[in-house]
Amino acid sequence: MYAGKSEKRNGLNGLRPEFRQLFNGWAGARRKATRLKSWPICRKLAALLGDVPAEQLLKLCGCMRRLIKMGVLFALMASTGYALYRVGETTRITDRWHSPDPQTFRKQAWAELAARQLRPGMPVFIRIFKQSSQLELWLQAKSGWELYKTVEICNWSGGLGPKLKEGDRQSPEGFYTVTKAQLNPGSRHHLSFNLGFPNRYDRSLGRTGSFLMVHGGCSSSGCYAVRDHEVEVIYRLVEAALNNGQRAVGVHAFPFRLEQAALDRHKGSRWHDFWANLKNGYDVFEHRGQVPRVRVANKSYVVN
Repeated sequence: MYAGKSEKRNGLNGLRPEFRQLFNGWAGARRKATRLKSWPICRKLAALLGDVPAEQLLKLCGCMRRLIKMGVLFALMASTGYALYRVGETTRITDRWHSPDPQTFRKQAWAELAARQLRPGMPVFIRIFKQSSQLELWLQAKSGWELYKTVEICNWSGGLGPKLKEGDRQSPEGFYTVTKAQLNPGSRHHLSFNLGFPNRYDRSLGRTGSFLMVHGGCSSSGCYAVRDHEVEVIYRLVEAALNNGQRAVGVHAFPFRLEQAALDRHKGSRWHDFWANLKNGYDVFEHRGQVPRVRVANKSYVVN
């Protein structure tokens, strides 16, 4: 009678005799019994699979526990990913609430340009620096290239280094050009233009990807995102330059400012040689004030 009460108290009364003997006789099995009786599905298995040996049933129960845990973990990962996506969308929406009206901001920008003897329609050149999250907007005046403004990039994806393949959520680095065909006035991110990834250099290395943009909002899956009022000015200046005869607008995307000391600090990076190649183009503009002419040969950028 004492044993019966003990078994009932331990939750073993509904199991087959060999189970009770197994659980009550072995210390290791006793720990398994504690797990078993805490999972209703394991107790049901014990009742349904009457011809299965106790040890095998315990193993089956353990496998099912692991599968359930994996399922719960997968569900948590999926829900976390969705939550992060929603956070990005929410950030984009709330950013619009707190940003200046794009059209009003553009009118103010045009007045500022006029005060500096600059105007829409002048040739445009853009430089992007990942590490500092900066986009430089240059206009070509009579005296040469003039930095109109430096815009904060509110979001970009991945880390320092080039984009390699579709879906890697990495923002590209390299020398790109934007033509009229790459403008997207109907973007869901207010306005956007395609960087032209993959370019000839990227294709020579088998790199893949599509629709890598500079756009509004502050969400990114490989693009460079700026706030809506900022992209209003950037886009309209690029558009005006192309409409005024500029064949293509150069967009040079760098990991950081490629001064020699900065490059030396990254000697251990797998991308050091690639960045040293980019530095050739960076130096031409930085030290001569000229937008470099870039071509591709032997899977490398060649700067003239």
